[in-house]
Amino acid sequence: MFDWITRPDRAIYTLVFAGVWHQSGLIMAIMLAGLRGIDRDIWRVTRIEAIPPWRVYLSIVLPMLRPLLVTCIVLIAIAVVKSYDLVVAMTGGGPGYASDLPGKFVVDFAFERANIGQASAAALSDNTSVARVG
Repeated sequence: MFDWITRPDRAIYTLVFAGVWHQSGLIMAIMLAGLRGIDRDIWRVTRIEAIPPWRVYLSIVLPMLRPLLVTCIVLIAIAVVKSYDLVVAMTGGGPGYASDLPGKFVVDFAFERANIGQASAAALSDNTSVARVG
């Protein structure tokens, strides 16, 4: 029934779900702090002027939250790059190579197979799936 991690076609989606779940708390806390940092007078004025809520968020709130949005995007990008621990803890790269990510590929070749040359080449390459050998 719950074979999400053991099925090759679903393993990567399970890892994505776990990663999103793992990062969602921090992102929500940052965004909540940003929303609470918006002055109450802005909300009052928009109600007095009868500006629709969608327009308030689109034209006022989102531009004010732009630095926080950029911060959240950077944090998510860093979490994607360092997803090695999530893959190792949940699937170990399996089943087969279904959830093998570039970070795990580099660490495997550098430390488990002692192939520093291929690991450093894969770390600088855009396509590590071509480099997989023995």
